[in-house]
Amino acid sequence: MSLTESHPGWNYFAVLSAFPTVNNLRMDEAFSTVRVLEHPLVATKLSLIRAKGTTTAEFRRNLQELSVLLLVEASRTWDTTTAQIETPLTVRWVG
Repeated sequence: MSLTESHPGWNYFAVLSAFPTVNNLRMDEAFSTVRVLEHPLVATKLSLIRAKGTTTAEFRRNLQELSVLLLVEASRTWDTTTAQIETPLTVRWVG
């Protein structure tokens, strides 16, 4: 018997949130290495997003700016490669 059959009032989304998994791991296992980002810009953006008086346009702009900050932090551990680039002045190796 499935959970939705044994609990007729539950819908599909409630069942998913009651037993969350990521790649067949429970959420507590999948996110055991969650990093808390304690940065003043992130805190400011979150405060502005949460504020009752924030307009829709301000909410969207701050959410977009917050996502950029989170992407920068998430990409901190990504592997990089060295590549040769040609600029108008010279050719150099970067990476």
